[in-house]
Amino acid sequence: MNTTNNKELIKKGTKNLALWTSAWLTMLLIVTIGPDVLWDNDLITLSGIVINLIIGIVMLISNKNLFDNYDEFQRKIQLESMAFTLGLSVIFGVLFEKMHSSGLIDLKPKIHLLIIFISITYIISLIINMRRYK
Repeated sequence: MNTTNNKELIKKGTKNLALWTSAWLTMLLIVTIGPDVLWDNDLITLSGIVINLIIGIVMLISNKNLFDNYDEFQRKIQLESMAFTLGLSVIFGVLFEKMHSSGLIDLKPKIHLLIIFISITYIISLIINMRRYK
């Protein structure tokens, strides 16, 4: 596969992943606020959760397809960034919960805080690895 075609596939795959990620986040927001603001029906909430799950699976497939177009160097950067993010997130999550349960902090551990931490850690790690291997 030539380099130009591969770059086009990566660009297309990145846009596709961004689309599915946006759809997943939008559906997650709807399912989160819907029961309190938009409807009072468990069946609608459950349907929204199932739709969110399906969109999430498509988002993961889109991410895998994007990775299939990466060369070895791009995969190495992504893999190292993901490995660092996973490890740091587990450490952060466990320590954050322990600090709360021991009374050292009042802020209650919630999943959205961990997701924010994961996102920020991944972006920073990706930038550092891209600069490191430039």
